[in-house]
Amino acid sequence: MKTIALVTIALGLFTSPERPDSKNPASDPSGIYARLDRVVLLPDDQKPERVELHGAFAIADGGSGDYYRAPRWGRMVLGAPDGSRDECITIWRDLVTVAGTGQIVAFSSRYEQRDVSVCCDAAAEPKLGVMAAGWELRKVQGANWGAAQSLRMLARPLGPLGQGPAAPERAPRNGLPVEFAFGNAPGQDAETRYVVVVEYDGESFASPLLAPGDGETTKWTVSLALTAGQSVRWSVHTVHPKLERTPIASASFVAGKAAQKQR
Repeated sequence: MKTIALVTIALGLFTSPERPDSKNPASDPSGIYARLDRVVLLPDDQKPERVELHGAFAIADGGSGDYYRAPRWGRMVLGAPDGSRDECITIWRDLVTVAGTGQIVAFSSRYEQRDVSVCCDAAAEPKLGVMAAGWELRKVQGANWGAAQSLRMLARPLGPLGQGPAAPERAPRNGLPVEFAFGNAPGQDAETRYVVVVEYDGESFASPLLAPGDGETTKWTVSLALTAGQSVRWSVHTVHPKLERTPIASASFVAGKAAQKQR
């Protein structure tokens, strides 16, 4: 509840936008919207049987309508349904060409895909889902609402991740400075702001509204009373007056053990 309250206060500084109904289709058939970093054809490029996708994804929820789950960074493994392997392979090869470009794409079908999910744990094996080939691949240009907008406005956590900064066995008296860094959303503009939320040891707090940093990265440093082995969860919330839903990118790290000083 503390986290929700803090972010609500920050978001309250902006007025809520009206949904652009004139641009809202009655039903969006696309099953998956994606912003891809890497695409791997498995078991090989010559005769692929499935595809592994790395990036951010918004997955259709429900057999009709235009609702999509909030975008998440992670991995996805997809196979082809019986009778559509060649069509799916064509789409997979097209996905290879857009990976790493920042291009947002829509593919598969909400009506026919099965067991599609995003794996956010780098150590876990993604669950095999089944895509549909019927809607081919669509490159999304200039979308300013819905799943495509959420992906355009989604920041990328850069660090700390995994093994975090070294911390002593006892919490330092003045805290330990920790720098949170994230890649800016590709769709940001002069009105874009970010809020970093940190949760650890039963407490949660948020940064002030952060203006995008120079270049492609924004950083925020705060002192934390960290001890070795402590887990920290943090997230980046993108704030913009035209956003209907605030995209949130989450990450976590575990504080390492500081080396003992020689006496």
